[in-house]
Amino acid sequence: MKLHPLAGWTAVGCLGVTATAFMWLSPLSEAAAPDQDHAASPAPLYSATNFVDDDPQPSAMATILPVATAALSDSARSAAAATRCELGADGIDRARDLIHYQRYEEADELLRTLLDDDCIDAQQERDLARFQHSYVAHLLEDHHTVVQRLDALEDSVPIEDYVNWLRGNSLRELEQYDEAAENFAAIYDADDSPLHWKA
Repeated sequence: MKLHPLAGWTAVGCLGVTATAFMWLSPLSEAAAPDQDHAASPAPLYSATNFVDDDPQPSAMATILPVATAALSDSARSAAAATRCELGADGIDRARDLIHYQRYEEADELLRTLLDDDCIDAQQERDLARFQHSYVAHLLEDHHTVVQRLDALEDSVPIEDYVNWLRGNSLRELEQYDEAAENFAAIYDADDSPLHWKA
């Protein structure tokens, strides 16, 4: 009788699969049966209890993985913040571009990093970044945040009329009409403001 040319390779493949299955499952059977001298055998690396939901001892990987993931995530955030902080005052221009392209969430994150991490030294540039951050909140229709961010500005800034305009609009949206009217009146009283006739 003549065998098919691939019959030999099929037999070798079957033996390989059987040997692999035996090697994989043998630790499970060894853990189930004690040794000849009644000593407890060590727990195998891949024991069946590692995959049971009510296992009181989670596997080492299940314990380490969340911690490692959190550490890597924190490290990546720190590296990204450091990179953004390298921009310094140029980050304000980058944020303006992001606002122009309607990428408001990215602009918000960039400005928050610049301000929270003290990436900007000059007070005037910090106030400009705060104003932009307020404007982003306005675009995201978060009017409470607009007012809070504008309150963080110095008392006198070169763009006071724009600050009053933005604050007045947010206060109007929050139905705080008297305070909104005060901000609009301040713009109207400044004859040289480009917003004079809008107030």
